[in-house]
Amino acid sequence: PVAILAQGSAGPFAHSKQPIAAMAHSARTVVKFAEMDPDMLEFAQSTAISALENNTDEKDIASYLKREFENLYQPTWHCIVGRHFSSYVTHEKKCYCYFYIGQMGVCLWKTP
Repeated sequence: PVAILAQGSAGPFAHSKQPIAAMAHSARTVVKFAEMDPDMLEFAQSTAISALENNTDEKDIASYLKREFENLYQPTWHCIVGRHFSSYVTHEKKCYCYFYIGQMGVCLWKTP
């Protein structure tokens, strides 16, 4: 297991009321830190974009990502989604990513 501190803010527009679905269409993805295979990271990003397009609640987006990763990569995955958060987590090797889609931060990791 590896411990990682993720801390971020979406910047000066962190409290913007921009609709989540609109954010997915117009936003670029910025990877802040990733310790996972490129294919897994690509799946995380595409799944997050899909979740943003189809959900309006950050909790539902995180839940969707967790379920998709557990279905494909086995349990136990955890996910935080939001515009401003910090975390300090322990994860399995090669099973962690932290990225932004526009102003929405996504932190996804697997525990043993």
